[in-house]
Amino acid sequence: MLRTLAVAWLLCLALIGSAHASTPRSIVDIPYIADGLDTHRLDLYLPVAPANAPVVVFVYGGAFMQGDRRGFAKVGRDLARQGIVLVIPSYRLFPDSDAQGATNDVAAAVAWTIAHAAPYGLDTSRLYLAGHSAGAQIVSMLGTHPAYLRTAGVDFSLVRGVISLAGVYDVRNLSDEPHSWQVVDFKIYGQTSDARARISPALDIDPHAPPFMIVCGSDDDPDACDRAIYFMRRLHAAGVSAFVIRDMGADHVGVLRSAIDPRDPVFAALMHFIGLTTKGTP
Repeated sequence: MLRTLAVAWLLCLALIGSAHASTPRSIVDIPYIADGLDTHRLDLYLPVAPANAPVVVFVYGGAFMQGDRRGFAKVGRDLARQGIVLVIPSYRLFPDSDAQGATNDVAAAVAWTIAHAAPYGLDTSRLYLAGHSAGAQIVSMLGTHPAYLRTAGVDFSLVRGVISLAGVYDVRNLSDEPHSWQVVDFKIYGQTSDARARISPALDIDPHAPPFMIVCGSDDDPDACDRAIYFMRRLHAAGVSAFVIRDMGADHVGVLRSAIDPRDPVFAALMHFIGLTTKGTP
């Protein structure tokens, strides 16, 4: 199941990356860690009035093995047109890193966003995290386990909400995968069930976690919505507000397409979740 997410990422680029040329203001290739790595850079997409806009750090997927922020420029442009500041960081991928390292990278990108808000006129009192596929696992970890953000110097209470699209929330059991996939995923998530528990957002949830919007596709893999509901129930058990949207007819990539399409009910729910009811209007 997890390896199919890498294939879905390639389809994601084909479907989402074909953009028309008109763009809002963007600032690209900004280092969020000063080590010269392209995987430690981010792109920033700004609406006309960024000072009054929610700030969303968006994390793409790719099974922790593939992905590039540049492939999601259309997501940045489209949401900036709707009055949202979008921050899209790259992060280290396997074999250069693992899921823990990728999550720490995104925490550092969130820290950069907060520290550099003033020069770009950003309102970090309206900070949200959003992710798709492996990116959903990353932002869900950041939203449920405060140590990642606190280690990066971020006040956990600044995160107003998390939007998790087509994520995986408990990776302890990988027995449904072929052996060849398990060999790689053990390196990404951990060799033991206990190690993999430490990168599973549904476990050991902090009761001070922000609200969650969780979206699954009815035509994604057969367990996708069961995973989403399981995560929601785990959040509720910890006292955290959360709801699930079952995106009817959407496959793994389609969930992301729905979230950025102004004609789609998932997009309307996202806008409401981040405090926008119409284009650019709180």
